[in-house]
Order: sequence, then structure tokens, then C-alpha cells
Amino acid sequence: MSVDRQPFEVAMNLNETPSSFEDWCSAVDHRLQDTYCISIIDAGIDDEQLANHWTTYDTPSEFVEWFGTKYDLDAK
Repeated sequence: MSVDRQPFEVAMNLNETPSSFEDWCSAVDHRLQDTYCISIIDAGIDDEQLANHWTTYDTPSEFVEWFGTKYDLDAK
């Protein structure tokens, strides 16, 4: 079964840094689910860690790539 994420992808380019923290976290969560089949909660990522990366202007894709590399995750 395929999940249609087109409206989200149209509304938010995952290679850009969203202006609000909530939008950025949402984009990270979608990217984690699309890439590794886990959510922010599954990964145990806390708000402080997310905020640190958001304030350094990491894009959602950059954060997920960094996280996957750090923990040696296999993409689906």
C-alpha cells in the first residue's frame, strides 16, 4: 500500500530549511519515515537535539542524512 505524500511534498521542499521549528520537525519526521521507516519518536530524538540542528539551518534532508550516518541506519 502506497502512502500519497504529494500534498506535503508540494507544500514543503525537504531540501530547504522551513521557517518555523514545527514545520521543520514535521519535515524531518516525514523524511525519517520515508527513508528509514521510523518516526522522530521511534528514533528517540528529543526537542533539544532537533532545535540544535534547526538553529544551524540544517535542512530536514541534511539532518536525516546526518542521523542515519551517525547511527549506521539502513535506508529502506
